[in-house]
Amino acid sequence: MDPWQCMASAINRLTPDGAVLGRAERVPASRALQMFLAVPHNVRKTRIVAPRQPADLCLLHAPLREALASPSASTVHATIIGGNVHYN
Repeated sequence: MDPWQCMASAINRLTPDGAVLGRAERVPASRALQMFLAVPHNVRKTRIVAPRQPADLCLLHAPLREALASPSASTVHATIIGGNVHYN
């Protein structure tokens, strides 16, 4: 699963032919990202950045605003999970 592709799908809601599917179900980019920041056992709560909280990290080649304007895995510079680099 590519979270960037999932976010793009939630934002654009395009069929393979390029038609919009469920126009009213599209979400803003900030909301699409927020869906991936949910607490795993309670998706209605969003995780926060604070001491003693899990700190997985995604470093981007561009500012977040630019990355969310056109979500793509190509924007990712590195992914760190549990203190270990999983993608670089």
